Amino acid sequence: MKNLIITLLIALTIVITTTANERDTLWKRYTTSGMKDLDFTPDDKYVIAWTNSIEFWNVETATMDFILPNIKVGGMTPDEKYLVFIQDGVPKMLDIETKEIIDGFEPPTFSPNHVKVGNDNNIFMCFNEEDSLFIWDIETKRIEKIFSIETDFIENGEEMVREITDYGFAGNNDDFLFVSIFEENKYASSHPNKINRRYSKFIYRQELMLFDSLNWISKYKPMNHNKDIIAIDKVDGTIDLYKIRDKLTINSIKFDDIKLSTDDLEFDIEDEILGLTQGSSCCRYLKLFRLSDNKLIFEFNDNYSSWDQFKISNNQQKFVASTGSSLYMYSNQWKTTDVENKLENRSQLLITPNPSSNTISVGFDMKAATDYKLSIVDVLGNVVDVLDTGAISSNRFTQDYDISSLLAGTYFIRLEMGDEVITKQFIKE
Repeated sequence: MKNLIITLLIALTIVITTTANERDTLWKRYTTSGMKDLDFTPDDKYVIAWTNSIEFWNVETATMDFILPNIKVGGMTPDEKYLVFIQDGVPKMLDIETKEIIDGFEPPTFSPNHVKVGNDNNIFMCFNEEDSLFIWDIETKRIEKIFSIETDFIENGEEMVREITDYGFAGNNDDFLFVSIFEENKYASSHPNKINRRYSKFIYRQELMLFDSLNWISKYKPMNHNKDIIAIDKVDGTIDLYKIRDKLTINSIKFDDIKLSTDDLEFDIEDEILGLTQGSSCCRYLKLFRLSDNKLIFEFNDNYSSWDQFKISNNQQKFVASTGSSLYMYSNQWKTTDVENKLENRSQLLITPNPSSNTISVGFDMKAATDYKLSIVDVLGNVVDVLDTGAISSNRFTQDYDISSLLAGTYFIRLEMGDEVITKQFIKE
């Protein structure tokens, strides 16, 4: 069943000047309620603000052109055609282009919480706020799997309880479920030897069996291309890049000397940059780090706003950030004195095919005659091979390179030209 919903609430839009926050602000608007997530539509025409509604904010006109109220937050399907959400206690989808609602999903016997959508598969997951995760198949609109935990157990003669506190998908092909669990004494408030602990697990999605157990993960974010690599917030001012299948930390980024947790973690679409927000009273900023060498390339400070959600556009021309119920749109003209790699001036670096198993073609534009150095760098920032170095005066450089001897995995091509450093990720199959 499809219902066409077209709701225009331009009259509710509060008009504010384009310099509402900082020097690079394109516009600022107020959303209907607190922000829970942000995204861009595939064509970057709209920002999707997930509040207690789905709000479509026109990037160019700064107007809210569409709103779907009274929903629980969800996500975008891997084909980027639909938004999955909960409304009236039932999963539904919204066609991003037509704004049609698609229903017909198996009615749950519980009140589902927010939706976590698969990164590679047409599946999504909800929580019953007690002990179980339910995985729906979008094609059949039916529940295909249920992962449950025992909420009551005995430990050293003590009655204990546990609950699921967070969940999501991870790994290539959504091979893993991410689950965070909290445990404490059953009568914790009055217990003389109170126990409370938190930890996280990766569960095989198909078999629903344990793959790995780790210390508690407050936030995590899979890469866009190699989803076996995730960014993990260590809650100590550090972000680890963790390779799930190898159970190995492959890189660490120190973003603050204070023991802090981030408010949001995001990769850019090419997985070259990791961005994070911090909204504590001590430290209010948005930072971007280049993954090939862990360099801080951008820092946006604001002592008056507590940053939470943010997202870089697909074409990397803009980014959007939120501070509670305020929504800010920025251009990529990030004018800070300590930026090493000014993204607005970056040359184009192309790698084809990507992924590749034997040969890659690397191409880039030259703005002026200059010396250059082309290297392969691993995810730890180590130089694996220097492909080329020299001087060039032509406007365009293209060269094929043999990568058959590389081990399968994720790498970066690093181009150094004068004081400009450009990186782009590629995958060796």
